[in-house]
Amino acid sequence: EYDIYAVAEDEYGESQANPTVVKIKTIDDLPPVWSSGYPQGQPTGYTSLRLSASVDKKSIVYAVCLSSNAPEPTVAQVIAGKNASDVELASNFKGTVEVAANTTGYINFANLGVGTPYDIYSAAVNEYGVAQTAVTKTRAYTIALVPPSVSSVETSADGTKILVKFNKTISSTLPAAPGGFTVTLGSSYN
Repeated sequence: EYDIYAVAEDEYGESQANPTVVKIKTIDDLPPVWSSGYPQGQPTGYTSLRLSASVDKKSIVYAVCLSSNAPEPTVAQVIAGKNASDVELASNFKGTVEVAANTTGYINFANLGVGTPYDIYSAAVNEYGVAQTAVTKTRAYTIALVPPSVSSVETSADGTKILVKFNKTISSTLPAAPGGFTVTLGSSYN
């Protein structure tokens, strides 16, 4: 950013008493650079991911979320929200975020497959339209759905009760027990 001081002079040689300051800013012709450790992909649920992005200058970050090992799109395709075949992606597979210098912005992707790997391709463009020259690939996985399993089975000393333990909390809604049995939830024989 520069300050230019100007003084006007009329046709009689008279100059204004105080200079006028004109501020100008040169165009930044360098593309944004990712902050250390960025971009990052994180699961936010069984069917959702989030891209965290931070660059060294005010920019807009563009990203597309594709199936793992899909062909890599170009910077122009990522900015347009398209895959490498130039097909426009649904809104839940693309996004943008404006970030200030060295701050973190987030792009969310939803309605994805459970426990599935995805490649998120991203590129940043500074406030003057200067884009990064290559996309950055970030691999992320949605959370895998793991059903509960029996971790142990114990029988009471008198043989009238069975304690079944699971590896995770299960629903308190239980099916009806066959005649002569009672099913209760708890963590002991009491």
